[in-house]
Amino acid sequence: MSNYQRMLLELASDPATSELYHEANIIRWALRISPALPERTMRRAFTALVERHDSLRLQFVRGSDDWEAEILASNPKGLVVKDVSDLAAAEQDAAIQAYAITPMTALSDCLFELVLFKCGQAGDVLMFRVQHAIIDGYSVAILIEDLLKIVLRTPFRGPAPSHGEFIARRLAAIEKNFDEKMSYWESRLLPIPEPLNLGRRAKGLPPLTLQNIGKFHTLQQILPSEIADGLDALARSSGISAYCYLYAAYCQTILELGNQEEVIVRSVISRLDSKMAAFVGAEVQAIFLKVGQREEPLDALANTFSEKLAEGLEYLPISMMGVHSKIREEYHAKEGTDCRFFVHIPNPTGRMSNSPFRKLFDEVGKGKLSLGALSIERFHLVNETGSDCELRLNLVHEDAVVNAELLGDREGYSIGDLESIALGIVKRVAEHCGTKT
Repeated sequence: MSNYQRMLLELASDPATSELYHEANIIRWALRISPALPERTMRRAFTALVERHDSLRLQFVRGSDDWEAEILASNPKGLVVKDVSDLAAAEQDAAIQAYAITPMTALSDCLFELVLFKCGQAGDVLMFRVQHAIIDGYSVAILIEDLLKIVLRTPFRGPAPSHGEFIARRLAAIEKNFDEKMSYWESRLLPIPEPLNLGRRAKGLPPLTLQNIGKFHTLQQILPSEIADGLDALARSSGISAYCYLYAAYCQTILELGNQEEVIVRSVISRLDSKMAAFVGAEVQAIFLKVGQREEPLDALANTFSEKLAEGLEYLPISMMGVHSKIREEYHAKEGTDCRFFVHIPNPTGRMSNSPFRKLFDEVGKGKLSLGALSIERFHLVNETGSDCELRLNLVHEDAVVNAELLGDREGYSIGDLESIALGIVKRVAEHCGTKT
């Protein structure tokens, strides 16, 4: 198993872990497809999909001394079919939403479900439900793409890497130059900055942990369209990604509001190993960066962040916040948690843009794709849990232009608090795009 999977198993075994944390770790994606899908075709496609990707047949079992990952001969549930055609439209949607959050943890017997809801005249809804222990955002694109290839009888380019191959390569990569890599991260992250007086800390609340995660407020599309377009143009002309500009604006804003000079922010890096490009699994690698220079021009800080990120990639993979690491011990002594600040790209936009089904991903992402009599649209699943960090900035793509959304723990951040943070980010970006707030 990977360190990430071991952590999820420990949390699943702990009765104190928040149910909302487990809910947030069910990766869910749903499509409404009309006319109805042939059930026989979907059963064939499901069987081929789980044969190709053995992580979809994975189950964690208790061995004589420790947990073990076991690959089963077949998926425990097979294709799940739910006929809701006798319900009214609103009741159908409610039934689908309710099923989406049916409990699933790393200890569940079945960690991957493909569910076909038969909705009568409304067409069908096809839903993926996968526990985060066996999947990441990048893998969602692979799953949808491979399912389409199976249905359309398009050949694959060779076999997919197995779970065993991934674990062997990941463990070998972590051990390689381990001391050098850990020394690098200690030199970049220590000493730990003083905590920001923001969110839960400013309100006198205990730190957010994986055991007490609650519901979140969300602000979507925080950049007005003209500023998003301006940021896109700026990124193209400067060669610094929109991700780096927004990361820098986020850090400068929370440093100002929290009245500190430095902050440590977590991100997630995906697919460092090119040989794992077709792997469906949880190839999760966290990276923590210390950011300061809150008074620097945004473009200078964005460039600094870009350089830090590029340099840091050379010292991965490693669990820099591992259970016994000096970094974790000192960080927890200051913060009481590593669940504070997070910048993330939840959808694998780079992977989708290079897909042979790019048009489908683009059009369904916007709302709906029509191909003659066939229509495919995203079925939006409600998610109130949102994040395992108390303040998260998500980067999202709209018509190939980057925008962002803010998610904040409801106890620590009111909607007004999130609006103040969003305004700080927008102002900083606007100033460097030559646009008005």
